[in-house]
Amino acid sequence: MQSPKFNIEDYGLTPDDIQGYAAILYTRVSSDPQEDNTSLDVASHYGQRLIAGAIQAFRSLGERGIKIDNIYATSRTPTGIKLCRKLKMKEEPVPGETRRLRFTLNAQTSDSPLIKGYQEAYSEYLRS
Repeated sequence: MQSPKFNIEDYGLTPDDIQGYAAILYTRVSSDPQEDNTSLDVASHYGQRLIAGAIQAFRSLGERGIKIDNIYATSRTPTGIKLCRKLKMKEEPVPGETRRLRFTLNAQTSDSPLIKGYQEAYSEYLRS
């Protein structure tokens, strides 16, 4: 399967908007049993581990004082879309595509469980 294309323009960004950021991380994450030829239990386990790892990674960035403005995701699978909604991400259609949606999460103001640890760690960093 071919990975979806990532264009910063999909998010209303230009190269000037991302200058000065330490890194841009793009990854394809999948735990869809139909795509990965795994059982539903195995896919669920891997999905939970991926989210737990992301929570830890975001916390680590906050502990180091790295400011995150927004987190972006795209999905075309029912499972991925459901997960993004559950994580309280803002949903938008992707222009020109009928199945794929894009999601945004404001890392500074969201009450999503995905970013709560980051917010706490980043606030502590700023106080120290």
